[in-house]
Amino acid sequence: SFTPAPAHTASLSPRQVSASAVNNLALVHRSLGERERATALYREALVLYRRSVGAEHQSTATVASNLALLLRDSSVATQPAAEGATEEDGELGGRGWTGESSADGATRGGGGGGRGGGEDGVAGGGLANGGGGAAGDALQEARSLLEGAILTRRRLMGETHPEVSLGMAQLATVLRAQGDLGAASDLLERATEQLDASRFAAEAQAGEGAKVTARLGALLAGALNSLGLLRKQQGRFAEAQSLYTRASSLYDTCTSTSSPDAVVCRHNLAELALAAGDETRARAIQLDIVRRVEAGTERSAAD
Repeated sequence: SFTPAPAHTASLSPRQVSASAVNNLALVHRSLGERERATALYREALVLYRRSVGAEHQSTATVASNLALLLRDSSVATQPAAEGATEEDGELGGRGWTGESSADGATRGGGGGGRGGGEDGVAGGGLANGGGGAAGDALQEARSLLEGAILTRRRLMGETHPEVSLGMAQLATVLRAQGDLGAASDLLERATEQLDASRFAAEAQAGEGAKVTARLGALLAGALNSLGLLRKQQGRFAEAQSLYTRASSLYDTCTSTSSPDAVVCRHNLAELALAAGDETRARAIQLDIVRRVEAGTERSAAD
């Protein structure tokens, strides 16, 4: 995720410039699917930031979060998923609430690597029984890194800042992968409440701008989508459907009907319908997804 910093790299120390460059290079390797190389670079960037600006700095928290999310996704990708785990989290990855993912603002718009292998996707079911061995160790490290990043941002930004809420939602995906559904549920409930309040406050202030409100709406949709996934795992299907439906509406309003996250959320609704035995509804949603993707492709071609 992006952390605000001086507008020009000339304002940064040489060590900060080097650290930012290494972090951004890690983002490139991540987007190419080269996870081992990206992991090594994130670790290097984290060391450089700790040495240059200290552990209690926004940029340090940003790189720690980037590394944690990569460790999370790598752990889930290399282990068997729980039965029926086909759903995904949306908007809960490396892009911060401003929509950018580089530290110190040195690279603009360098977001995560897209669905499935990017900063904001994680297999829905997680690891059965929390995983073990190297994968379990990686998840535990990811948890520790995200917990530290959240504490840093709380001290620097305040308890209810969107970056804090996003971090809580991201940590919840790690806890869910570890099998701690109760703790994950508590975090997601708090994150959605705070993001909802942030969005309401932004809408009430004319100076905030539509982009900020839309971004907050997309982050709220991602947290709602993840909470819906968790409720499905808990067998609370009615709650899951309500959460997915609201998330889908927010994505349609704040992104586009054919955006990757909007499509994923609709897919989750279809999977929920199948799990509830409503094949007719599931089929209708799947056809709607096809129409959305085709319409988005046509719009891209026209542009």
